[in-house]
Amino acid sequence: MKKLNKKGFTLIELLAVIVVLAIIMVIATQQINRTISRTRANSMITSLEMAAKGVKTKMADGSMAACTTGCLKDVIDYDSDKEYDITVEASGEDWLITLTAKAGSEFATADFNEVSDYNDTTKKVGKITIVQAKKNGNTLPKIQCTVSGETGAIK
Repeated sequence: MKKLNKKGFTLIELLAVIVVLAIIMVIATQQINRTISRTRANSMITSLEMAAKGVKTKMADGSMAACTTGCLKDVIDYDSDKEYDITVEASGEDWLITLTAKAGSEFATADFNEVSDYNDTTKKVGKITIVQAKKNGNTLPKIQCTVSGETGAIK
C-alpha cells in the first residue's frame, strides 16, 4: 500500500483564515476612518487659529479696520477655491472668524466629536466654538472664534 502525502491546508482551514483576516480588515478600516476624520478636524482648527493670528497681525499694523476675508491672504495661506470658506466679521470691537467646510472637500468629513479636547457640553475645543460638529445632511462642519479688538487674544 502506498502512503498518501498529506501536506497543505484543508479548505476549511483556508476559509477560517480568510474570515479572520476579513474581521481584522473591517476593524482596521473603521479605526483608519476615525483617525482621518479626527485629523481633518484638527486641520480645520489649525486653519482657524492661523486666520486668528492673521487678524492679530492686521490689528497690529492698523489695517484691520478695512479688512474683509480677502485681506488675510497676505498673512495666511488661503485659497477660496480650496477646502473651506473663511469669513471675518466685525462684532463690536471684536472680530468673529468663521471657517466652514465646502461640500465635496476633504474637510466636509471632519468630525469634531473625535477630537480629544472636544467638550460636548460647551461645544468647544479650547477657545474655538464648534458650530456644527460634523456633516449632517447638507449641513457642513463649521467652527468659529472671536479675536478681541482690545488685546488681540482669542476669546
